[in-house]
Amino acid sequence: MKQIFLVFILHFALSSISYSQNYDEALFEKNFYIAEDFLDKEDFQKALFMFKELLKMDTENANLNFKTGFCYLNTVLEKKQSIAYLQKAIKNVNLNSKPENHLEKSAPVETYFYLAKAYHLNYQFEKAINLLDTLKIIVPDYRSEFTENIDWLEETCKYGIELMKYPVKIFVTNLGNTINSEYDEHSPVFSADESTLIFTSKRKGTTGGKMTDDGQYFEDIYISQRKDDGTWTVPVSISSNINTPGHEASIGLSVDGQELFIYKDESNVINQKDGNIYYSKLEGDIWSKPIKLGPTINTKYNENHASLSADGEQLYFTSNRPGGYGGMDIYFSNKLPNGEWGEAQNLGTIVNSAEDEIGPYIHPDGVTLFFSSKGHANMGASTFFSVLKM
Repeated sequence: MKQIFLVFILHFALSSISYSQNYDEALFEKNFYIAEDFLDKEDFQKALFMFKELLKMDTENANLNFKTGFCYLNTVLEKKQSIAYLQKAIKNVNLNSKPENHLEKSAPVETYFYLAKAYHLNYQFEKAINLLDTLKIIVPDYRSEFTENIDWLEETCKYGIELMKYPVKIFVTNLGNTINSEYDEHSPVFSADESTLIFTSKRKGTTGGKMTDDGQYFEDIYISQRKDDGTWTVPVSISSNINTPGHEASIGLSVDGQELFIYKDESNVINQKDGNIYYSKLEGDIWSKPIKLGPTINTKYNENHASLSADGEQLYFTSNRPGGYGGMDIYFSNKLPNGEWGEAQNLGTIVNSAEDEIGPYIHPDGVTLFFSSKGHANMGASTFFSVLKM
């Protein structure tokens, strides 16, 4: 897949050289809609490449600058790059813009919102608020669902201004290239004594060797041990019982290190996102084949992230099943006398909001729950919170 895409990029680049001086409108139109297709599929890296190439033909095109900035805003590490393009796009905004049309040269009114979002992510809160206030004046009767986003972003910016008055020193240390690779590593879980690290990686060499459209490999779970000198051993695949040619991710580990919770992506052919929670037990030195948790936990919707209480009697997990408060919500289930898990219960509005709540971790004290949220008062990105069980 990566090789095919590189060939495609080279072909596009060579083509763009040939028509950049002559402005081949037919080829521009064709490549614009290829870029639009990538954008519709949320393949922002490929769309970004295409729109940047198109911009070489028409650098002042506000619509292309808007789309390029929007793509940058949806990257993982280059969000800041969106500002320059959106600043250029906002100079030519049209309320009647049709950004899906290749002939459109003006930017849509949403440019104000996304530039405000870019400022917000770059801690330029005052600039973001000014843009949002301008947007509300320009379009006072804007679509209600978008108005909610405007109000939410403005509130997070105001909250960010207050938080910045009281900075907290946090030190983050990279675990180095023994653990990390050039690919994505995520979802680490530790044993209680912090001697064992289990994590998920999209590195080369995963089971099956399949690749995703972004040039990474299907996820596998790896394990590493801390040595006496504090360094980590070279990670190895945790077990052929656990890793398959599909996606597996580590999401939780019991306090005694004997039970590992695993997320498996089991989306079906109609693109319904269906992720389920499994568990595996350490039997001697071997992890057992994962067993899927029952219907009180797993549904046809997406369940991920799991944390088991120290006494093994409560399981906290996330789900986007109907009946929640919006996006991913945190639920808990009590273990029944027969060893099965009881009906899942939503933790309510103290914890859950209209946005996503993910990554629950119940502290060994049994009363402190840590989680990540986009919805509670914060600076706008996912923020860590803690709540005490009464």
